[in-house]
Amino acid sequence: MQGSVLVPKLFGLYTRNLPLFLPHEAKIVTYADNSYVLVSNEDGDTEKLKKDTSLCMEAHVKALLDLGMIVNTAKTELMHYGKTSEKISVTCMGNDIFSKQSMKVLGVIFDDKLNWKEQFNKT
Repeated sequence: MQGSVLVPKLFGLYTRNLPLFLPHEAKIVTYADNSYVLVSNEDGDTEKLKKDTSLCMEAHVKALLDLGMIVNTAKTELMHYGKTSEKISVTCMGNDIFSKQSMKVLGVIFDDKLNWKEQFNKT
């Protein structure tokens, strides 16, 4: 069934309740079989951000596993946007995930400064 025009719709129906399992401060964006969890921290407390991100990651992974899905930590990525370029890390299923400087999402390259330089150079 992979590659079918129905797959994104079916996946969306199957995972529609995922946001209910995340802490209220987190947002989730899904497309086809990809999901992105967004965690914000307005007070600039990096330790709180790491803790909140870890809690969201654990809740998201548990919800996916409860649905019978497989979580590929090798494809799990983390980005930290902010005024500082401080790198952070979280643990997911026993694997450390370190923040990256850039990440490709649906063909668009996001960088941790949101200056779009890498995307511009690629284009």
